[in-house]
Amino acid sequence: MVHPPQRSTMPVSSLVCLMFVTAGQIVSADELRNYMVIAPRALRRGLSEPVSVRLFGEARDAAVNVTVELLASSRHHRNLVQPLGAVSRMVPITPTGNATTMMLTVGPLSLHRHRRWDYKLRVTGRTGKVQLFGETQRVDVLDKSFSSFLELNKQVYQPGEEVYIRAIFVDRNLKPVELERVNIVVSDIHGFEAMSWNSLRSPDGLITKSLKLAKAVLEGEWTVTVFVGEEQIQEATFYVLTLERPKFHVKISMKTGSYLTSSDNSVRGTVTAERRDGRPVKGHVDLYMTIFGIGEHSFTSQIEGKQDFDIPLSAVGLKWLPRKATLLLGARVTEEVTSRSENSSYVIIPLSRVPLKLAFLPTSNKYFKPGLPVYGQIAVVTPDGSPAELTRVVISAFADGDRIASITRKSSHGVISYAFDIPLGVEELHIEATAPNSARPSKYGFAFADDERTVYMKLWHWNSPSACAIRIVPPDAKPRVDREAGIEVMASHRLRSLFMEIISRGQTIQSTALPLKYLEQRGNDTHAHLLTLNVTQAMVPASWLVVYHVLDDGEVVSDALMLYTEEVFHNKVHVQVSAHPVPGQEAGVIVEAEPGSVVGMTVSQTPNGAPKRTVLNGGNTLSPDMVFEEMMSYGSMPTADTWTAGPYDPSILYSAFRAKRMTGMDPKLLSLIPVFELTDMDIDASTAFQDSGLAVFTDLRIHHFRKFGMAKDKGKQLPLRKIQEANFQALQNEHFMPQDKDFLMAEARALQSFKHRTGCVVRDGWTETPTLDSTGIFSSMQTLRVECTGEGIFKTTIPDKAGRWTINAVALHPEMGLGIADPVEFVTRKNFSVDLDAPISVTGGEEVVVTASVCNHVDDPMTVMVSLAEPESLTFLSPDLFKSYPLDIPPHGKANYSFVVNFLSTARGRKRVSVLATHRTHTEMMSTEVDVVPAGVTLGTTQSVLLCPSAGKPVRRTLELLLHPDRMNEEITLTTVGYPVGSVLNHMEEFLRLPGDHGEVLAVRLFSVSTVLSYLLDTGQVNRQTEARAGEFLAQGYQQLMRYRQMSGAFSSLANGVEKEDLRLTAFVIRTLSAMQRFVPLDSRVISQAAKWLLARQMEDGSFSDSGSAFNRRLENPAAERVVPTALVVMALLEANLRVQYESAVSSALAFLSGAELDKPYPAALTAYCLGLAGHPSSVLALKRLNSHSIKEDDTVHWESDISDLPIPAGRGCSSPARSAANVETTAFAILAHAVHPETETTSEAAVRWLATQMSAYGGFSSTQDTAIALQALAAYGLQDRDFRPD
Repeated sequence: MVHPPQRSTMPVSSLVCLMFVTAGQIVSADELRNYMVIAPRALRRGLSEPVSVRLFGEARDAAVNVTVELLASSRHHRNLVQPLGAVSRMVPITPTGNATTMMLTVGPLSLHRHRRWDYKLRVTGRTGKVQLFGETQRVDVLDKSFSSFLELNKQVYQPGEEVYIRAIFVDRNLKPVELERVNIVVSDIHGFEAMSWNSLRSPDGLITKSLKLAKAVLEGEWTVTVFVGEEQIQEATFYVLTLERPKFHVKISMKTGSYLTSSDNSVRGTVTAERRDGRPVKGHVDLYMTIFGIGEHSFTSQIEGKQDFDIPLSAVGLKWLPRKATLLLGARVTEEVTSRSENSSYVIIPLSRVPLKLAFLPTSNKYFKPGLPVYGQIAVVTPDGSPAELTRVVISAFADGDRIASITRKSSHGVISYAFDIPLGVEELHIEATAPNSARPSKYGFAFADDERTVYMKLWHWNSPSACAIRIVPPDAKPRVDREAGIEVMASHRLRSLFMEIISRGQTIQSTALPLKYLEQRGNDTHAHLLTLNVTQAMVPASWLVVYHVLDDGEVVSDALMLYTEEVFHNKVHVQVSAHPVPGQEAGVIVEAEPGSVVGMTVSQTPNGAPKRTVLNGGNTLSPDMVFEEMMSYGSMPTADTWTAGPYDPSILYSAFRAKRMTGMDPKLLSLIPVFELTDMDIDASTAFQDSGLAVFTDLRIHHFRKFGMAKDKGKQLPLRKIQEANFQALQNEHFMPQDKDFLMAEARALQSFKHRTGCVVRDGWTETPTLDSTGIFSSMQTLRVECTGEGIFKTTIPDKAGRWTINAVALHPEMGLGIADPVEFVTRKNFSVDLDAPISVTGGEEVVVTASVCNHVDDPMTVMVSLAEPESLTFLSPDLFKSYPLDIPPHGKANYSFVVNFLSTARGRKRVSVLATHRTHTEMMSTEVDVVPAGVTLGTTQSVLLCPSAGKPVRRTLELLLHPDRMNEEITLTTVGYPVGSVLNHMEEFLRLPGDHGEVLAVRLFSVSTVLSYLLDTGQVNRQTEARAGEFLAQGYQQLMRYRQMSGAFSSLANGVEKEDLRLTAFVIRTLSAMQRFVPLDSRVISQAAKWLLARQMEDGSFSDSGSAFNRRLENPAAERVVPTALVVMALLEANLRVQYESAVSSALAFLSGAELDKPYPAALTAYCLGLAGHPSSVLALKRLNSHSIKEDDTVHWESDISDLPIPAGRGCSSPARSAANVETTAFAILAHAVHPETETTSEAAVRWLATQMSAYGGFSSTQDTAIALQALAAYGLQDRDFRPD
């Protein structure tokens, strides 16, 4: 390296330094010749960013106090400036400019965070009170300071399955980040929260949660979102689908290849329909084909296992092949005997007039330096995105309009490398790549029509007054971590050393001066050198290598290269499975990682036969590619500017209009030519630092402006690392798939029509009909800490079935950071499997048939002994009947045997029936449960009594039970509880059974459980197990309840919008959700939107118009037609604490209720409760009106409706005609009305006595509706009773 020159005149800074630091030794301006400060151009809030400082001079033992400040200035108020960070340090002056690294910590904005700010980095050097240099540049301050990854154990779930969620948080060095306020939200298909976990911590950089889906839940695309504070940082999607096991499989095999071009006249292939055991399916096949935006076609043919097809493209109206289009092909096979239909996996085939696509990779040089070579790479892909092998490409270099060199290369793995020596004196340089008369790969048997594919890249001239330049030669192979790498450096003159900066993930990790090894002189003006550097883990997966040196006149000569390294993790993680895992048994998974690591493991069943890109394996498992892509997002990205046209013509550089006119392209494609504009380009030594994301503060000559008019290419820029890794799907999406808005809309409409006819799902490039076999019915997610041995063992039970399994593991270590193990697959096999077919329910003494089926999975025949296990309640019809039977099964065949059995007449309850199949290799057993019910009709009688003993005085009560003389089995149960609601606690499982498809029943059941759980918590009677079980019930019930929500925000009785909105049900759902939100996280928007829908139906007098059919109407009379719905709405708004929000509407409704004429008990009870709950002045009068309808009997009081008793379902244990649902509900509302007025406690106690006598043995009442209100009334009274002590 040439020593720096004497210091040039320093520019006078216009900024006034606010910080004064006195140095230990005064340094004169002559002693400090030059300075150079290098900092990241993008700083990240909350992180410490390295700043490299070099001071050149001859002073000995002298130093300068260098201060680096980060300031934020408001765009609206120039005088408003906030300091975000500052660092000051004494930097020594050396002749060679040794680097000193200072760490600048970026702080948060303390004022006016909502304002828009400009950020400036100010560098000053002082000695005493004398400022030697000062400079300010604009920089960016980014909020992203860490990365997050979201893993799910599967991509497709069925209702009732469990969703496992793992969130991982690491910094840009892949070390775990501990966060305090992490919120994870799971949203359904409408965007409403189904579950959320708030204020979580990530002590090891990892959070794991799980969500149990309800058995009846909204199906479609769900979303998992991770928030840190209020900011959303990560999101993942999964699908909830009800899948059926297919009776047979349908598959389409293409003969015309994975794409079509102008030489193809038809689409050829084969449809295959086979059963699981390989037997062919006989029937007819319907084949559907459509080209988006052009037309569609379908035809029907007979099929017996296989059927070939050859469909001309003209059948869909295709007269000429468009530049790019998409063909969708699907098949449906209908079996002749059963009329059962199954769909195929749909195939999407790209159509392109162009057979190949050429594109410059981002590693190609964008600038040329006269006298030094240029290097680059070209990707060659086919329309389906796959690499084109052995394709001949001619690459030419044009200097000032003349061809100076031309080479011919053949692609290898879809990539071609090139290098050209550029002579001195060149002003303009273009690289042209052409694939002339490209032939299709030979495996398809025919060639493309004559066609040329050409791509250009314009290289900008590198400006240097001295005509000196250096060029880093890209290495042939990726450097390996923890090894030395030799990088060749070409220069226009001989060098001894270079300054080097290595920037990775947005930060400078090395700043030093390295000696060079001189290799040889190549040509007259080119010298080759070897630069040796140590490759560290911090440089993975790619880093910017910036080299520069300083000439005698102060000119800086530089170059930069994105250096891709071997992609490895510092924390090495390995997974292995115990030898030969056996289905149905526990398997040990051994994980090796850095001692002290936290390891998360996921075991899932590998989809069988699914395409590589499908909804079934859509990237919800963390992979190294995802991590390294995220790490590269921290730094500056290289790009390659390309555009496509016909043969080279330099005139196109100056006129866009002339470019279109002279290309000779089809008029329809003229609009695709890029638009050029004349600009002034500054390509000099500063460009190397700018490309790598650095800001340079220096008084050296780094800017060499050269004004000239050139056409700046605004063509598309190709993705970075994916193309570097030859991921050609990115090229396909960028250059082949349709992007026109109108075209995409037509494509979407055609896709909807296609989906409607065929009934299948199409997703993102590949398609797959989801089936039970392909989703992976088993998956688990576990977490383990690896101890000091560096080894841990997971224990997981493999389901008792054959299949292919995949294990994924990720590890986090405080120092070694993140590590991901290579996925490990293992296979579990079975020689045979057994299935059992038995009735779900039988009657005691009934004769039934139990059929055992055994399937052979090997290529040899086998004999299996089948026996039926004999429980105590199971006997055979005849002692002569064999209890075991040999089955001869052919290869890959199936055999059945039926056992005829009967159950004892005295058997009762669920009985397990098991079949045992024995072979010399292993034994299989299959069990099922049969519900044995006694013959006849089950009758139950329940008598309830409320005992109120006083201190020291026992209470005795005699109960008389009348038993029917024809009863065969009798069972008497006596249950005592400390309070009536306690009966529900004893029979919680009866309450925690989700009902079927009816919104009204589900809402009432959820309300009942929430009411009971609130009471038990308030009185300290609930244990953790019951609370957890009830919480899980409510969480799943909330998911199921959302199926009854309409788009308007209201609710209906039937799911998925089958029935219109229901006002009463919507009001009751608001009450239910307000009671539930104490135990499960709910989306507040659901309640607010339902309330808005209710208020939209309020009339001018404050009442509400009724709609829907939910809940019992027999409790009302015509006079109360509007009173009851109005009371129900007001009740919902008050219990949900929405009165303040909707004060006007609630007050108007209360005024209507207070003035209503009430001569019936039920409307009077509802009105009294609403007025009392609101604290209305007329509540006392309403309570007196209600009491006038009361009926007193002994020490009880109740209210009876003026209607006849409602029918009571048989078998519910409520046979007394006095137990009327109408009377129970009316009395319950009366108790709630009295509970608001403590002075009426005597009446409340008498009413509770009567209500307790109407309760069944399970804690319920006659119907679901009256049970919910009665439990609310009993709980309200229990909390009001000051003398009550739960026992």
